[in-house]
Amino acid sequence: PDPELYRYGVHAQDFCVNVTVGPGRYRVHLHFADTNTKSTVRVLINDEEVVDKMNVAQAAGGIFRAHKRTFSDIRPKNGVIEIRFIGRDKTEACAQAIEVEPEEARSGNSGS
Repeated sequence: PDPELYRYGVHAQDFCVNVTVGPGRYRVHLHFADTNTKSTVRVLINDEEVVDKMNVAQAAGGIFRAHKRTFSDIRPKNGVIEIRFIGRDKTEACAQAIEVEPEEARSGNSGS
């Protein structure tokens, strides 16, 4: 992984990222790295829980290591994909980077 991508991020008890997109299906990549072995995070995408009580350092195999989670078939609500991060057990949530990309068209549906 790119070390610069994981150098900084957002750390807070509870924060949201709203991504404005057009109609369609999207893939969301969440990038994490933690400096604290106790941080646990809950993540909701469009009010649907996709991660519950993930210990970031444990999921990454240790502190200062990268961990990526990917979620597919995400559909916007009113043109927005809302990603909410909540710290669990009195810890701060963290996210180093977020990528949102359109789902690729399935092969074999060329219409010809």
